[in-house]
Amino acid sequence: PQATARCRVQIYSVFRHMLCNPVVSFAGLPATLVTLALGSWDASPEHEIRQVSPALNYAEKFDAFQLEVVSDSECPYEAGKGYSLHCFKYDTDAHHSDHCTDMHVRRLQSAHAFMAAEGQMFVEQAAHYEIGSLFTKVVEVRGDENYEEMDLYHVKGLLREPKTIQRIEDKIQLKKLAEEVNMPTTALYYGAHLSKWNKTEFKEALTALCSKKVDGFIVKPTHMSYSRGIKIVRNWVKSCKNSSFAQDLEEVTKFAYNEALLPDAEHTVENAHLQGMEHGLVVEELFSSGGLSTKPLEVKVQVLFGKVYDMWFMGMDHRGCQVYGGTWHVFGDKTGWNINGLMSENKTDESSKLFMDKYFDEVKDYSEAFAKHVKADYTRVDFFLRMVGDSPTFALNEVETVTGTWYEYGRQGLGSAWRDGYVLGKSKEYRQNASPEKWSKLMENVKEDRKILWAEDDKGFHDDVKPASTSTGSMESTLMICCLGLLLACGAFCALWMSEKSKNANLISSARTSTRETELSAA
Repeated sequence: PQATARCRVQIYSVFRHMLCNPVVSFAGLPATLVTLALGSWDASPEHEIRQVSPALNYAEKFDAFQLEVVSDSECPYEAGKGYSLHCFKYDTDAHHSDHCTDMHVRRLQSAHAFMAAEGQMFVEQAAHYEIGSLFTKVVEVRGDENYEEMDLYHVKGLLREPKTIQRIEDKIQLKKLAEEVNMPTTALYYGAHLSKWNKTEFKEALTALCSKKVDGFIVKPTHMSYSRGIKIVRNWVKSCKNSSFAQDLEEVTKFAYNEALLPDAEHTVENAHLQGMEHGLVVEELFSSGGLSTKPLEVKVQVLFGKVYDMWFMGMDHRGCQVYGGTWHVFGDKTGWNINGLMSENKTDESSKLFMDKYFDEVKDYSEAFAKHVKADYTRVDFFLRMVGDSPTFALNEVETVTGTWYEYGRQGLGSAWRDGYVLGKSKEYRQNASPEKWSKLMENVKEDRKILWAEDDKGFHDDVKPASTSTGSMESTLMICCLGLLLACGAFCALWMSEKSKNANLISSARTSTRETELSAA
């Protein structure tokens, strides 16, 4: 099955590239098919594409962003049958069918059940948990924040100590930090910052991989996000033996310097804390999850006040099951769901059982130890998993102090636990940092929320006063009614005034006529 899967990946990669480079690629189609038929190519999308065309960018983007590729899958979960694997947040009709709507609701119930049962535990944990100056939010917290606002405090706080956060986020320094808690990591073959870059040393490090029989590796920057500047290299052992090795080595070196090391990072609100990081790059082990996996299966562990809040998975397992964000999610108390369904409903899954039986506790312990070591109130620790084969293991991939994931099922619970860890767990510090400005902001938020129920401005209303009708509650409508009433009143006043003026004129005229007649009679 693995050979068949590799062959299909190989063919798929060739034709995928041909669609984007038809002029260059189809000229070499006959030779390509002959080579495939003879079976002389190894299983590597990048290697085959190099035979067809020197342009590698398209395949690299597929690998870097971990998009799905064709493979011979033994994944038992057919689409449209109600399995969790096929229900995730992306806006396509297939993922919002009736069975997925029901799956979303049950996941939401699972997330709320965890928070209802464990929320107090996180508050108590925060009470005695030591938070470093890089992460503390005692000065900022008002008392009504949601997850997104707490995360914004997190980003702004990380800017306070650039050198400290870089020690965590910089992949070169992270390896050393992980060693301090004896955490297993992916193998590092080379690492350097721009100030210490040496082209010769880089080439020597890659050449040394030939004698070590390292067949694949990944080049990635230490200062950029969103999978930019990444290059996947496979079939390196075979390249080492080819006459074109010097050319291949030069190609990788140029990419490393021009695409990974030199470019500036693109910064948004959620990764603003990475500004100012020194440019750097690493060459790391190309981790495999074994079996039919064409991209590593990864577990992302969120730690709050030194205790695991949840874990979620992405990548492809050994059966070829493509796991997207939200389809496999485990909370700190071992509840949640796998790619079959909810654990509380006894929905079992082979990969899930392997992880829960052999890896959950150890991954949990390492993640909590790391968070405590750096004194983070909140962080995420990501591990690659290989749960089958001759050398099952897990290894640290990276640490994300800020994540852009939506957390559509548990964002309220996570935000509340995070906030209340300060409001209740750190209650003394919370009171000491109270201010009129914080209270004013809280009341502004209350007023904004009340617009759902009350008029836009409910100032002056009391609990026993009926709220203004929402159908005529806008300021524009009220102003128009007032103006119309004023106009009507003015019109009525003018009419009355004109009537009185006319009446007075008649009385004066009548009096003058009577006086004239009297004078004439007297004469």
